[in-house]
Amino acid sequence: VRGVAPDPCLIASESTDTLDAYVATLPSAANAPAPRNESERLVFRQLYATLLRLDCTGSVRPALAERWTFDREGLLWRLELGVHRFEHGEPVTAQRVVESWAREGLASRQPWLARVEAPGPRVVAVTLSEPDTTGPIRMAHPALAVAAASMRVGEWPRGSGRFRVESESDSMLVLVPVERAAPVLRFRLARDRDERDLLAAGAGLLITRNPATIAYGRRVPTLDVIPLPWDLTYSMVSPTVPPLAIPADTAARARLLASLAHDAVRTAARAPEP
Repeated sequence: VRGVAPDPCLIASESTDTLDAYVATLPSAANAPAPRNESERLVFRQLYATLLRLDCTGSVRPALAERWTFDREGLLWRLELGVHRFEHGEPVTAQRVVESWAREGLASRQPWLARVEAPGPRVVAVTLSEPDTTGPIRMAHPALAVAAASMRVGEWPRGSGRFRVESESDSMLVLVPVERAAPVLRFRLARDRDERDLLAAGAGLLITRNPATIAYGRRVPTLDVIPLPWDLTYSMVSPTVPPLAIPADTAARARLLASLAHDAVRTAARAPEP
């Protein structure tokens, strides 16, 4: 892949100020590098890079891998790594990618992944269990983030991203840039505080689906409200299954209708829920 267009989703900044971000739960080192909730998806993305990534338009972008090709049958992907290092200075090689994925047990959790090999120091060969010629989108999945093994039990796996863990407590996780100039990221536990109070107290980043918080953000000149990309929701409708036997005038039917109506809004009106 050559001549990749500039990424329209990145905001260039030379600021090295500290950025406070509030999350519902603090991430766990035991889950890294594969996130298990929304907070970990946000934090782990700063610590652990994937081979490829998707920008806000859904386009595939280079990450740890700078070039990729696939065979005509769409069963074998070959990804060529760029020059990257883990936070402790060790080069990110194809063998380290294979080892990272093996530690996470991806073979059993990703049924589409048949085999991963390192035919060269900087080449990762991914064999799929079924043909796929739509593009290597799966290589951008957060579960495929790359990490080096931690030095001791209970410590954070060593990252391949732009940041590393500096310190952590029961209420805050602090990340600092590994090399290039970037702000210090402080992920604070929101607890049960009103999100509008967090913004008034100086929160630099807040991911929310609360309508009252969004309306508040639109009224404050110093705040920007940015809709996040929409995820896909799949529904299965079968004409061969009898209708649900729920009487018309029951609380159960009212709850069912309310649940269905909850999703009957424009996709830009709210964030997706797990």
